[in-house]
Amino acid sequence: MAPITLSPLTWTVRFKHHQTTVLLHVDPTQSFSTIKSELLHALQESHANGVNGIALPSSPEDILLARPNDAMDPSAGWTGIDDDAALADGDDDGEERNQGKNKGKAKRKMEGAADCMQGAGFKNGACLAFKFKDGDSDDWVDVGGVREEKWDVLIPSYEDQFDVTQEGDVGVRPEFRG
Repeated sequence: MAPITLSPLTWTVRFKHHQTTVLLHVDPTQSFSTIKSELLHALQESHANGVNGIALPSSPEDILLARPNDAMDPSAGWTGIDDDAALADGDDDGEERNQGKNKGKAKRKMEGAADCMQGAGFKNGACLAFKFKDGDSDDWVDVGGVREEKWDVLIPSYEDQFDVTQEGDVGVRPEFRG
């Protein structure tokens, strides 16, 4: 796999699983399938025996990605990107609605746009969670009567010199109000 050529337009993205963070340089218009391929290649180079006791998949299609529910609060959970891509065109039931002239073409264009970092609404420095498909039913948890997908991501925290706990971030800084 050829490495990406760095340019001023290249983004740096963090991929997190448990305590492992993989930093990749990606093109903003690069598709998620090629990003998954680069992530798998980086993991094979650096963690050949697996990540957190979980064996690496043989195919990039077995990698799932997620975005934080609240970029300012990493403990708010994660949402799978594949779910977002299906809802990006406003069609939440999975049926193709082809009303009017050229509606099918617009849907295909939207799917293509949402299949890249920039089209899905990410920015440079974004943080994504990753995990591997294994068919395990333990990937879901009930939260307030709603089933949510479980993502194993630990955000580091530490106590500063004033005994105030500081928590890491997921790539977004709070707005300064002076």
